[in-house]
Amino acid sequence: MVALPVLVAEFFIRNNYRELTAGQTLIMFPTLDGPGHMPDPAWRPGNFPGTNLAQARQFVPEFQLPEGNREAQENHEEEAKRDANEKGEPKQIRETKHKRGGEILLILKYVTPEQISLRSSRNEMLVFRLSAEAFRRSEFKYDLMVEAKKAGKVEVKGYVIPFLAPIAGQEFSVKAATR
Repeated sequence: MVALPVLVAEFFIRNNYRELTAGQTLIMFPTLDGPGHMPDPAWRPGNFPGTNLAQARQFVPEFQLPEGNREAQENHEEEAKRDANEKGEPKQIRETKHKRGGEILLILKYVTPEQISLRSSRNEMLVFRLSAEAFRRSEFKYDLMVEAKKAGKVEVKGYVIPFLAPIAGQEFSVKAATR
């Protein structure tokens, strides 16, 4: 039997799907809650599924991994050796090293660019690279200003793509029941 620790994150956008008239503005609140409860080791770069990188590049073609993630993807065994050697370092140094690598990519994309625009967006989307620091107050929340070019329903889609260390399961022996 194997037990796996699971962290459930919740992503939602408050005020999405509201009706606006031309020239009207609306503040939306995209929020990602849950990663703030993730243990520090999970924020290290790791051998995440290759599909995560492919998905990120589908939205952001020039997307590059943080330096630590690229190294980990190419050299997972080296990181395991480094971790074993870090045990003698002060905790603060270890935490700083780990925070540099892992991240969660949050992409906000609007479906109807002819109808609305998002302030500060580029290529009809906003991209956030969130490290553990972004969740120091538990959730990541952003005030997003939407401006309506013409009347209609606001629709913003969000995509959350993790680039974090894999979590190992803990194995347990289970005796078979006898009858």
